[in-house]
Order: sequence, then C-alpha cells, then structure tokens
Amino acid sequence: MTKFSFRLQAVLKLKSQLEEKAKGEFAMAMLKLQAERRKLQQIQQEQSGCMEELRQHEETGITVGRLKEFNAYIMLLRDHITEQKIAVNEARENADKHREKLIKAVQEREILEKLRERKYEEFLQSVRKDEQKHLDEVAGYKYYLGMAGE
Repeated sequence: MTKFSFRLQAVLKLKSQLEEKAKGEFAMAMLKLQAERRKLQQIQQEQSGCMEELRQHEETGITVGRLKEFNAYIMLLRDHITEQKIAVNEARENADKHREKLIKAVQEREILEKLRERKYEEFLQSVRKDEQKHLDEVAGYKYYLGMAGE
C-alpha cells in the first residue's frame, strides 16, 4: 500500500511556524498596549490627585508660590498625558498591524490544511478504488478457476 505524501507539507510547516511567530508578536504588542494604557491611567490618576490636593489647599489657604508649583506640575502632567495618549495610539496601531499579520497567517495555513485534507481524501478514494479493483480481480480469478474445474 502506498503512503500518503503531501507535496506542500514543507510549505504547510513553514506557514504554521509563521503563524506561531505572528501569535507571539501579537501577544507582545498587546502587552505593550496594556502597559501604555496603564501608564496613561497612572498619570491621569496622579493629575486627579494633585488637583484634589490643590482644592483642599485652596480651602485651607495656600501661598502664591505653592499655587504656582501646583499649576506648573499640573501642566507638566497634562503634557505627559498628551504624550502618553500618543504612545497608546502608536501601541494600538502596532497591535492592529500584528493582528492583521496573524489573521493573514492563519488564513494561509488554513487554506493549505484544507488542500491537504482534500488531497488526503483523494488519496483514500484512490486506495479504495485500487483495493476494489484487486478484490474484483481475485473474485474473477476464483470464478475462472471454478468454471475451469467443471
């Protein structure tokens, strides 16, 4: 009996490896995006806390110099927030790019696997056909031998 051999097995293996690589890159990009979002959230919380502290000092009294320090720090945090939003957007775009690469890699692998399955079914049909042909020959030979003996 012949053994099934898929001519594109090496390509299928390569596509599977590329898919695994794309999964890893996508996972890393998502981790980076989450880290950038956490950073943004921390800066925003720092700004909220600073503004709340400023409100408390305004109620109890604050010097002009201290007020200037608070305002300068709040402005600095606003700038950091703007920069961090840019970093989050860049990380999101990077994650989207890696998601698209992963989707493409999965589709390419699935196409080759479907082709392999089709070729394997054709192979099985061919084997069944050959077996049936062989059985028919054996049955015909036995019939011939039975007829010759009469």
